Parts: sequence; C-alpha cells; structure tokens
Amino acid sequence: MNLFLKSYRIYLIFFLIITCESGFNRGFTKGKQVYLTPWIQEIKLPSRYTDIPNRSFFLDDLGHIFLGKDNGLTIIYGQNSVHLHMEGPVYVAGANSDTLFFACTNDLGYIARNDDRRTLNNGTGFEIISLKHRLPADLRNFIPQQLVRFENIFFILTDHGVYYLGQHTQGYFPNPGSGFRLHRTGEELYLVDAETQGSLRWSGEDFGEVFSLDRTGTFPWWFPGSVETGLPALNAQGITFADYINERFLLVSVRNQGIGIYDLQGRNFTHFGNKGGLPEQDIQQICFKGGSEIWILAPRSLHKINYPSSFDMLEINTEETGSIQVTAITGEGFMMGTSRGLYLAEQDPGNKNLWNVHSLTPDARESIHLLASGGNRQFAAGSRNLYCIKDGSAELLEQGSYTGLWPVDDHTLVAASEKGIRVFRFRDDGWHISQVHPLLPSSHSFAQHDDAVFFLCSGKVYMLADDLNSAICLPLPEEEVPCRLDVIGQKLYLTGVNQTYIYDRNREAILAPPGDPFAKILSSSDRVVSAGEGQYWIVRNESRYRSRVIHIRNPEDYPEEQIIFPVLQHLGEIISLDMKDSVVYLAGKDRVALFDLSAVDDHQGEVTVRIDRIRSEDTGTLDLEFASASEFSSGQAPMVLSYKSNDIEFHLAGLDYQSVPEPLFRYRLHPSQEDWSDWSSRREIFLNDLHHGQYSFM
Repeated sequence: MNLFLKSYRIYLIFFLIITCESGFNRGFTKGKQVYLTPWIQEIKLPSRYTDIPNRSFFLDDLGHIFLGKDNGLTIIYGQNSVHLHMEGPVYVAGANSDTLFFACTNDLGYIARNDDRRTLNNGTGFEIISLKHRLPADLRNFIPQQLVRFENIFFILTDHGVYYLGQHTQGYFPNPGSGFRLHRTGEELYLVDAETQGSLRWSGEDFGEVFSLDRTGTFPWWFPGSVETGLPALNAQGITFADYINERFLLVSVRNQGIGIYDLQGRNFTHFGNKGGLPEQDIQQICFKGGSEIWILAPRSLHKINYPSSFDMLEINTEETGSIQVTAITGEGFMMGTSRGLYLAEQDPGNKNLWNVHSLTPDARESIHLLASGGNRQFAAGSRNLYCIKDGSAELLEQGSYTGLWPVDDHTLVAASEKGIRVFRFRDDGWHISQVHPLLPSSHSFAQHDDAVFFLCSGKVYMLADDLNSAICLPLPEEEVPCRLDVIGQKLYLTGVNQTYIYDRNREAILAPPGDPFAKILSSSDRVVSAGEGQYWIVRNESRYRSRVIHIRNPEDYPEEQIIFPVLQHLGEIISLDMKDSVVYLAGKDRVALFDLSAVDDHQGEVTVRIDRIRSEDTGTLDLEFASASEFSSGQAPMVLSYKSNDIEFHLAGLDYQSVPEPLFRYRLHPSQEDWSDWSSRREIFLNDLHHGQYSFM
C-alpha cells in the first residue's frame, strides 16, 4: 500500500483510464467459477455519417481513426472529422502514420497526409493518390470486398479475384469461387472458403498449397498452431475468426453470435453478448494493437476491448445468487451477502483471474444484509437467521430478523433484532445469549470507540455500558435526527440530517465540531474508509458527483487536493468499499470491481512530446494541440509535457493518454477559474490569471 501512496502522479494515470462507458460479460459460469473480465468500450465517433455502414478501419500511431464506409472515407482526429466522398464500399489498411492504402469501387491507391491544404482540392489535409493505372486495362472495373496488409503487401479481395500490390511485387489471383475471404493469422495469410473450409495459403509469391479439414475436427484448419480446443459446437455454428490474446486466451468470433474469449486451460468459452454495445453479429473487422487492445468494427459502431486490465470486473449471475447487499474481506477471499444467501468467493491459487464461489447458507431464499468480522470469526445475519462463519462453514446461532451486528472481540458479539439487543458470548460449552434491553428494537449503525459500543435506535444515540448489560441514551441537539455513526482515527462522528457532530468523551455528549475537516466530508459522503498513514477513501453515490470514489491524503486540504477514482457507470450504486493487501474491492448490486494497486510501478520519469500547434489569443486563452500518442499509455512513468516560448512554460505532469474518442490532446487554457477535475472528459483545464510563468497540473 505504501508503494501506491508515495506519489499522486503515478496512480492518477491508472484511475483516469477507466472513465468511459464500459460493459462486462457474465463471469459466473457453470461449476461456480467466476472469471474476471476485460473492459469493453464503445467508441463514440464524431461523424455525421454514423448511419452509413462501416466496412473497415485503421488506427494509426497518432490516434487518427480511418473509417471505410459505403459512401467514402471518414477520418476522425480528436472530436473532429472529415469525409472524403468515394464510390463505396471503401476499405482501408495502413502502411505508417502518414500513408494509408485504400480500395473502393473501380479504384485503389494511397491517401497521404499533406499539411499544405492549399494545394489540395478537397481542403482536408489528405491527398488521394490513385494506383489504378498500374492494373491491366481489363481488371480496372471491380468492387472491393476486403483489404488486408500482410508483409508490406496489400491484398484486395474483389468480385473478380485478389489483387496484391507491394513496393517490389504486383499480381492478380483469380477468385477460385464465391464465398472466399482473406484471413490473416499469426505469420500466415490464407484465402478461405467459408462454406467448405477449403483454403489456399500465401506462399510469398502466389496462393497455393490447398488445405482442408476433416469435418470431425474441432477447430478450423486455419486456427494458429492447429490447437485442439474442444469446441465442436462452436465450430459447427461457424467460427469466423480466432486468434491468440495471450498464451492462454483466444478471441473467437462465431457466425451470427458475436465474439467471446476461450480459455485454453479451463476449456471455457465466455461469450460477450451485447455487453458494452458489442454487436452479436455482422462483425466487419477485428484487429489487435499494442498487445492489450482488441478493436472490433461493426456496421454502425466501433469498439475497443482492453485485455488484460489492472481494473477488473467480476459480474455475478444475480438470477442464481441474488443481488449483492453487503460484502466483507476474509482470510480466504471475500464474502457476499445477497438477496438469496451468503457466498464466499475465493481466488484460485494458480490463476488470479479465476474465482471459485461457494454458498455458505442452505436456504437460498434467505436475504443476508449484515456482515461483521471479529478475530477469526465472521458473522452474518439477515431476514431469518444469525450465523457464525469459521473455516469456510456457517453455524446457525439463532433465528430471527437482525438489523445490526458488532463483534466486540473474538468471543463476544452484540446483535440487534426486532426483539431488542442481545449479547452472544462464546465459552467452552458453546454460545450463551443474554438480553441487554428489550425496549431497543431494530437498533443499527453500531460503532466501537474507546472500548465503548455505540448505536442508533428510534432516532436516538445510545452507548452500551462497559459490562454490556445496559445502555445509556446520549443527548442530541434539538431537531436533529441521527443517520449513521463513523469512527475515523481517534474520533467518533455522528452524521445527522442537519450536520455532522463529534462525541466528546469528557462531557459524554454529542457536540458540533468547530473546524473539524471531516465534518464536511461526512456530510457529503456515504462512507469513509481509512487507508492507513492518515489517508482515506471516500465513497459518495450522489449523481451530482462525477467521481463517486476519491482518495485524500490530508483532510485539511480537501477538496483542493484529492485524487479521483472514476467508477464505471455499470457498477451502479456502490454498496461497499473494502481493502485487502494492495487490492481495493468496490461492490455494486450485481458485480464487484477489483483494482490491484500493486500493478502501479514505483518510478519517476519524464517524457517530452511534440507540440503540433500553439495559438495565443489576446484574451489570455491559449490552444495547445499535440500528439505522440504512443508515449502516453497506462503503466509507464508519469508523463510530462514541456513547452517554452516567450518565457511562457507549460508543464503537464501525470497526464493519462486516452486514444479515443479524442486521440489528440487538445487543451484550452482560460484565465477564468473553473473546476477542472473532470478534464479527462472535457479536455479543458482552466487556470486563474493566466500569465507568463510555469503551470503544473498534478
């Protein structure tokens, strides 16, 4: 944990990379095995032709997105786009960051960047260079069906055959039949018959060497490495794409079903379905980029999958387990109290991405909404029973509906039900129960402070006596209704409907804390969790907050100094936040988000990126536009931009690069003051009194 908390700059990068809308596939599979799943993002494209079907795309090193469509080529950079009208369909493939190869109806060639837009008739900054003249006269009328770049050669599949053009090679291969497609896998290129599974392999000079597959085989002949994977059912439906994500996982596309990930070790197929907006059919193109990104093009949408991700999501099948109501960290893993019982999730020792989930309660209809830990024992309660959990098994202590739990120590539990408050004491012959106060039914919000147990009941605050045999009512300010109790550091706080108070032990009273920094924090938060060494996590579910989880190092400087932890929208309402070792657990109603802080590297560094343009206005507003996207990626050193001109220096540290939907950084610096905590979505930073000098954004 200390490694993570050493520098704001380091983990700001990781937190800001997960701000976009995402979806996650089910992870609760047969055999009670839960797989952590990748982050899926649908890219919102700033184009006026979103209703025109897509055919292909290319993403260059500067973050430009080139979309081949039925009515031409759309080029997207940042939140801007230009469109080059061509006779569709249009297919694209990249050679480098400055040159793009295209194929459209009756034409093919290059699209090159040209910064001198005055020389171009289209005024877009991109120049069309046709190579149609290199084709024989009888082959210049064609309709493209696919474009693939392989070994610096461009292969264009048309209605007549395959054209291939390179710097030192050129040729034509007649189409052997209808239904053929080009398929690139690993270091091979095939011409595939989707119906018969027959194939021709590119030999370096021509297509030849016919391949076929026994129909009893379990995977298409063109699969990399000819791995026997045991997917006859999927193969029978028609696997249209398969390639390695890493040595264990495959990305698989099934005809009319969409894509998913197959685990070679576990022999399990995880279907994405329509999560994150993914289409379940008509996938146009799939490509890998950067080792951890999978790009998927559908007729009217573009998607990106980050796999693997340091921010993982475990999604629970609520139809089987019920919705999550409470969680708690245990020595074995973490427990989940749901609307249908109590479950323990344990991480597989040999695979951190695999969780085994076990039911601990026999009654699947029982709702568990209370969890508490006391030494080597955990306690759970809900609508019907009170349990003690030890060594992975649950022992029934008493029947009844409980509203509050507080383990005083390993042998003592204070529990509140509709019948009042009871104390459970464990002795050699088992558990013994004593009644404290039958006139305090449905007590809740238990907290322990200075060896005393406090709780709320019927709009009042009570304190149990030292012997736990009686309860004392503490006076409250007039017209105040208590909501919850929190222990932060050495202080006990009471949050009411009007304000937050502090318990004064000397006076044994609840008082207003003048100038206490946590009073304001608790009034606007649902939960505050200590991170050790005077640092805290704050949870707030109100929709007016962009970030529902933040981290602070010094409450005196809040909110001026804070680190935001943007939580994915699909997590929904945050039920709980827990920490164990270097992992933060955020629980929603049907999923648990895990963020491994140990993935953050403890190193410092600076990277200077090239500025493409800077423009100053008389109003004090400056526009900066710059690139070098590859240097801004998760997991690297804190990024720094430095620019000096006329004694004005801009120094941006700790910035995260998000390649889409705004591939180029574009900042507008204003002299007026506004809140810029959500710069990752607005791409604007506002400063007070912009003038000559140095500005650092942390």
